[in-house]
This record gives sequence, C-alpha cells and structure tokens, in this order.
Amino acid sequence: MRSLCAFACSLLLAATGRAENWYTESFWLLHEDHHTTGVHEVGRDADLEETSRLVGLVKPDMIQIHAKGNPGWTTYPSKVGHVPPKLAKDVLAIWRDAARRDGEIMKRRPEWNRMFRDGSPVDVPRFDVHQMVVIE
Repeated sequence: MRSLCAFACSLLLAATGRAENWYTESFWLLHEDHHTTGVHEVGRDADLEETSRLVGLVKPDMIQIHAKGNPGWTTYPSKVGHVPPKLAKDVLAIWRDAARRDGEIMKRRPEWNRMFRDGSPVDVPRFDVHQMVVIE
C-alpha cells in the first residue's frame, strides 16, 4: 500500500496558487524532512528572515514541513510529544510565522491525512497526531 503522505504531522504551505489536488498539481514541492537526533541542536540555525528570503527566491508551489521527525521527536516545544534533548529553537514556529507574514492561514485538514495519490483516504478519518495541517 503506497500512501501519498505517511508522515507523523506535517504543515503544507500553498506558496503560489491553489490546487484541488495539491500533490498532482504541484510542480515544485519543497519537502523539509527532520531526522532529529539526541546529538544535534534542533533548530539552532532556524531563522525567520532567512526562511522568508529563501522561500521568496525559489517560489515553490507547495512547502511541506515535518513537525515530528521519523525518530519520533518534535521540532517544537511540547508537553505531550517527545521533545529532542537539544531543541534550540521552535522550527515549526519559524515556518508558521513566515506563512503569517505572507498572509497565509493555518487550518487543520484531517481529510488530507495519509491519502493515496488519487485522493482517497488510507485510514478511517479521525483526529490523531498523524493529521496534517494546511496553511491556506
């Protein structure tokens, strides 16, 4: 079974235009994956100004950011999630603030959770930590 998105929790940013099927209609999808470890300072070099500048330069159709890496650690402070021992900055907040600066709004999109390429859901829709959030 191949799922379109099998990620723990992601943010999606429609940087230019709006598409009904963001995956198949996005030509340039920027995917930021976090493989956090207990050794590195997560988010140490994350910077709002630099993030906004680079996104403005490359102008992707869609940006996908992991809120939780595959080892299970978050990229943001959490009282319920597993925070890496060396979380230096809230990476998710940097991306959120960059989106707000561009007039984008974050919304929960549970129907986008673990979707097949044709748009049909992999799971029974329900709220859990694996849901996706979109910035529209």
